[in-house]
Order: sequence, then C-alpha cells, then structure tokens
Amino acid sequence: GELVERLIRHREDEILTPLLQFCRGHLDAHSNNPNDFELCANKDGALFVLGMLSDDLLRLDPAQEGRTKKSKKRTENLKSGVSVEELLVNYVDRDLSSSVAFLRCRALWIYEKVAATVKLSSAGSVGAACRRCVQLMADPELPVRVQ
Repeated sequence: GELVERLIRHREDEILTPLLQFCRGHLDAHSNNPNDFELCANKDGALFVLGMLSDDLLRLDPAQEGRTKKSKKRTENLKSGVSVEELLVNYVDRDLSSSVAFLRCRALWIYEKVAATVKLSSAGSVGAACRRCVQLMADPELPVRVQ
C-alpha cells in the first residue's frame, strides 16, 4: 500500500493512468469469469490498489466535485474517465454477496474507504449497499464480520 501511495505522490502524471487501466483490466477479467479463483485474487489486488487511491479517485471524479480533502489540480486529463459510483455499482456491490469471503471483506473495506466522502446519485443504491453491509455483520467468516 505504501508503495502505491509513494508512486502516486511522486509520479502521479506517469503512473496513475496506466495503474487505473491495469486495475480496470483485472476487474473486467473477473466480471467475465467470476468463478475463477485466480481472477478473484487478482480482483482483490486491484480493489486494494483502488482503495489505496480512493482520495485520488474521488478528486478526479467530476461527480464528486468538492468532496475531497486534497486540492491537487494535476491530471486534469483523467477527470472525465473516473467514476467512483461506476466502480461501486459495477464492481464492488456484487462482491458484498460474493461466495468468496475475501472479496466480501474487500468490498466492505472499499466502502469503508469512500463512505464518508462519496456522493451517489441513487438513494436506492445507497440503501441497498447499507443493508448488505449490515447483513454481513452476521457473515460466517470472522474477517468479514470484523471489517
């Protein structure tokens, strides 16, 4: 995690776009074959990287304008291509009910990272995500309950 933070801090203009494309590739690969355990592990890693970049993603998402603590103005060329809501709806929400425990745990972690600052357009999706998070407090896997 610290490596990702330092890379972005010192080389954001060179690293951020390829890193986001790399993560997106792993998320899409898992969507095409969600039962492949190796792809589940890759998705977990991609979500970890995206969680470490959550402040940057919120800063770059036009729908989240003014919702972050940081005020960097670099990487303006990415603003139109980053959507935290799309990430949550298309890739993270479905993991809240995944049969793979570590993906359920990572989905909760992602929500923990962005919940205080993200602004979602649909109140229904917010409510559904909250209900699923609360339901996971009774998950049979201890790490999921703790997260």
